[in-house]
Amino acid sequence: RVILTMDFIERELDEVRYVYPADSAAETACDGNTAAYVWKDDEADGRYLETTAPLCGDDADPFKEPCAVDQSGRYFVYLCHAWINDPKSWRVSTFVHEAAHHTGPVDVTYDITGMKQLQQSEQLDNAANYQYFAQEVAYAAWGCLDSKSPRLPFSCDTAPCPCPPLAGYCHDPYYGAAVRDQCPMTCGACDGPGAEP
Repeated sequence: RVILTMDFIERELDEVRYVYPADSAAETACDGNTAAYVWKDDEADGRYLETTAPLCGDDADPFKEPCAVDQSGRYFVYLCHAWINDPKSWRVSTFVHEAAHHTGPVDVTYDITGMKQLQQSEQLDNAANYQYFAQEVAYAAWGCLDSKSPRLPFSCDTAPCPCPPLAGYCHDPYYGAAVRDQCPMTCGACDGPGAEP
């Protein structure tokens, strides 16, 4: 099941149709805390099953009607405004999370500790497990490093402005997104998103 799901995700991400900003779609799941979502058949029976509906025409307007897949077999991922505020690494892993939904997994839990306590069948049926797996592979290959010279919308008392002293700004309502993007290791953004996928 894991191999089937990851193969599907790779295939889907090559031809996915992104809907942004999904906050303005007629029917939306964007609520200020949600980064992205998909429409899909509501079958959570714990097995691999590619979504077949809601089916939309190739020329359908996904802002006017919920679409999971078009007639050409391209899947839809709806991206909310909150998605753009996540660190770049989380924006990419959000695609993996949402693509996993199109093969059956649901949202059992986003919490890493909670995921470790799930039964194996529940882990296979939890979209966040695929997301975190993909992130771990990426971090092992490329690491999760702070920018050496972060570009930020404010100046520091000392120049250059290194990331470690900026930890207090990671969740600042004005500067948090920029600090998390430039300083993911300092902000712990390697371990969790700023919004629910």
